[in-house]
Amino acid sequence: MLLIICLTILIRPTTNGNCAEPDVKEQISISLILDRIINVNVGATSVGIAVNIGAGAKTFIAVNSPPKIITFDSDLKLISSQEQFDDVLSINDFAILGGFTLILSDLFSPSFSRTDSRLRLLSPILIENGIQRFQPVSLTTSNDGDIYFANASDNEIWKVDRNGNSSRHSKLNGEIWLTGCRIEYVQSRNFIAILTEENLYFINSYGNIVRHMTHKHSVVNPSDIVVNGSEVWIGGESVVCFDVDKSSIVFSLSSEYLIELGISNISALAVNGDSIFYMLSEHGDMLAKAIIVRETTGK
Repeated sequence: MLLIICLTILIRPTTNGNCAEPDVKEQISISLILDRIINVNVGATSVGIAVNIGAGAKTFIAVNSPPKIITFDSDLKLISSQEQFDDVLSINDFAILGGFTLILSDLFSPSFSRTDSRLRLLSPILIENGIQRFQPVSLTTSNDGDIYFANASDNEIWKVDRNGNSSRHSKLNGEIWLTGCRIEYVQSRNFIAILTEENLYFINSYGNIVRHMTHKHSVVNPSDIVVNGSEVWIGGESVVCFDVDKSSIVFSLSSEYLIELGISNISALAVNGDSIFYMLSEHGDMLAKAIIVRETTGK
């Protein structure tokens, strides 16, 4: 049984003393309006949220063990809970490709599993070219139909193009430890954002680290990132928003405030369009839906 708490709370940004304000006359102020919190009880082994941007704007939550996908409609009403996937032993990450296709990552399989928006299994994507040991820890997709994944066995980012051809994308050479990381594609820059325990990194379209943009974040136990335009949102015991264009934190939500809301220790984040924002709690019990409000200040 789902418990829905509907409320409107305006969450103003808190000041982060470690971050300098950008030297510009006109700035964008970000706030969150908390729309509702839902008791979903999907379990502590939930691995992420994804939103289908196609018709109906379904929201999916993936659970590792037993592997299942839980589906909600645009109003966060439960649609289904699919628990049987042939040949899928676990789900350690997932993403949506092209607005409709779900890509599932399974550490025990030499391929990516695929389903349509109705969770019907499609033919898998085999990873064969050049990689010695397929060990994906996180994956993301681009608007061009490419799949990128962080491979723990060689600490590199790999790319699978729309034709199914795979190749090494990054040139990290051991500089970033990818085990436990989360990656997201930044469409506005054609970058890959990499979240680790201490830092937020970016690699460009040539696979090189963009060193001047490396940011030492303040989020304890970071668990997930999501990209919304130039914004990279990081979730963990707190929530912060890093603006790629300004190279600075533009919004932060403290752990104390999250505890007050009952959604402490974020395990997964998602966005729908430009303004709908989702946060899933660490134990997979509470799902919060918020509205992102941006206001221009200054001249």
